[in-house]
Amino acid sequence: MEPTLKVGDYVLTRRVRAGEQLRGHIVAFEDSQNPGELLTKRVVAVEGDAVELVEGVLYINGRAENPEFPRIIRMPSRSWRVGVGEIFVVGDNRNNSVDSIDYGPIPVSQLVGVVFLRYWPPHAVGFVK
Repeated sequence: MEPTLKVGDYVLTRRVRAGEQLRGHIVAFEDSQNPGELLTKRVVAVEGDAVELVEGVLYINGRAENPEFPRIIRMPSRSWRVGVGEIFVVGDNRNNSVDSIDYGPIPVSQLVGVVFLRYWPPHAVGFVK
């Protein structure tokens, strides 16, 4: 999740509220490949969204995602449809992240919570956007 979160950062999460709009939030969820390990990623698409990766640019419902993020060079072009009860998550460091681009959408039921505060290290304490 660099540069937003770094390895070794400690964060607090809160429960996902019923009907909450998760797009844009950083969420924590259990890694299905390594039970007991938590991952943090940003939600870029929600139930019903069409996601496409075309020439390194991520499109959500036909609109290019945040242009501040670099092109994704680690994967060929492909597309996904986010199903009922699912979200599509990606790391902020697009080219050094294992995320929904690799394994597809994840179930909302897999979420531990929404990341809202970093409390370690002391120089970086603050709300997470």
